[in-house]
Amino acid sequence: MKLLFCLLAIICLSSIAAQKIKPLSVGDKVPDIHFNNLVHSTANLSKLSDIRSPLLLLDFWASWCSACIGNFGKLDQLQDIYPGLFKVLLINTRSTGDTVPNIQNILTKLKGPSGNNLNLPSLAIDTVFDQFFPHDFVPHYVWLDASFHILGITGSEAVSEQNVAALLKGEKPGFITKVDNRSFNAKQPLFLNNNGGPDHFTFRSLITEYARGIGSGSFIKRDSAGLVTRISITNSPLLFLLKQAYQVDLPIRRIVISKSVPVNIQYKDNDMDWVIKNSYCYELAIPPVPLSKAYEYMQQDLLRYFGLSGIYIKEPTDCYVLTADSSASLLAKTKGGKSVNHIFDPFDKELINGPLSTLSLYLNNRLDLPVVNETQITYNIDLGLPDKKELSLPELQQVLAKYGLHITIEKRTVEQFFITSSTNAKKL
Repeated sequence: MKLLFCLLAIICLSSIAAQKIKPLSVGDKVPDIHFNNLVHSTANLSKLSDIRSPLLLLDFWASWCSACIGNFGKLDQLQDIYPGLFKVLLINTRSTGDTVPNIQNILTKLKGPSGNNLNLPSLAIDTVFDQFFPHDFVPHYVWLDASFHILGITGSEAVSEQNVAALLKGEKPGFITKVDNRSFNAKQPLFLNNNGGPDHFTFRSLITEYARGIGSGSFIKRDSAGLVTRISITNSPLLFLLKQAYQVDLPIRRIVISKSVPVNIQYKDNDMDWVIKNSYCYELAIPPVPLSKAYEYMQQDLLRYFGLSGIYIKEPTDCYVLTADSSASLLAKTKGGKSVNHIFDPFDKELINGPLSTLSLYLNNRLDLPVVNETQITYNIDLGLPDKKELSLPELQQVLAKYGLHITIEKRTVEQFFITSSTNAKKL
C-alpha cells in the first residue's frame, strides 16, 4: 500500500511537471500539490490537502531576506493565537540559492516570541509552487481558504492579527495585491515610459515616495568618458540617501544625527510599514559631470527638499579600542585554507582566513560606540563568535581574549559624520 501511495505521488508530481503551469491569481483554486521536500516538521505532510485549516498562509522566503526571517516570530505567534484555525507553510524556492542544510540550520535555531522553537514547516528547493506564484521579491505571501481558493497575494504589510481575524470571520480586509514589476530595468530612467510604474518624471531632479514592485537599490550611469549623467536610487531611507550624497564610508557608529533631525531618517529593519512610509525614490538626470559634482547636486536637493545636510568633523570621543598582545600571532593568526566570512550571519559566526578589518567592521555595526583598530595586525585571522545577538562588554572581552585580542573604552580623535537639520526643513 505504501508503495502504491509513493507511485501515485510520483505520478502526480510528474503530471504537474509535464504540464505548462499557469500562474494563479486571487480567486483561483490551488490544486492539491504533492511535495517531498519538507523540512523542520514533525507532521506527516506530503500534499497541500494534508494541511487542514480554515486559513493557510504560503510564505515564500529566503535565508538572506531579513524581512522574511523577521516575520517568522509574528507568524508563529498568530498560529498560537488561532490554534487549528490559522496555519503557515514556508516555501523556500530553488531560485533563492539556499541549500537544505542552511534552511534547516536557520529554522532549528530561531525561537518564537515565547522562547519556544518555531512551529513553521518549510518546503526546501521548491520548483512547483514557484511556478504557480511567480515573484521577484520576497517576502511573498499567498492567503488560502479551507478549500484552497486564493484570498490574497500580498507583501509583509498584510501580516497582522487584525487581518487574520477578519479573514476567519469571512470578511475582506482590503488587501493590496502584491505585483512585482517584472519589466523594471534599473539601467533605464525611473518611471519614464512606465519603467517601474506610472510616469512621475516632471523635473530632471526627481523625488517620489515609496514605489511598490521595484525593490530597493541604486544605479549610476556614466558616458563613454566616465562622466555621470544619471543617479537613480529606489525605495531607500533618507539616511541611505545622505550617505550616498556625501560619500560616507564610515561605520554606522561614526554617523552622528543631530537632535533636530526627524527620528524617522534611521532605518527600522523588518518593519515594512515603516519602510513604505519613510522610504523615497530619487533620480538626478544631468549633462555629463564628474561624480563629485553630481553628488553636490544631490546634496543640494536633499537640503532643498528635506532640509538635511552633513559635515565631517574630527574630535575626541569615547571609542572601543581594539588591541592585540603578542599571543595573537599564535592564537588568532590564520591556519590558512579557503577564506570564509560568516561573521555577519545570525548563527555560527566565524571568520576564517580573513582580514581583521572584517571583525572591526562587524563590531562597528554592533556596538554603541565607534571601534578603533589599533592591533597593527596585517595577517589574516581565524575567529569565532557566539551566536548571541547582543554581547555585553565583559562577554566580548572574554571571547576576544582567547585570540590575544583586547577591547577597552578610551578617548580617541576620530572622523565622524554629523547630520544636521536646517530651520526651514520640510516636515517629514
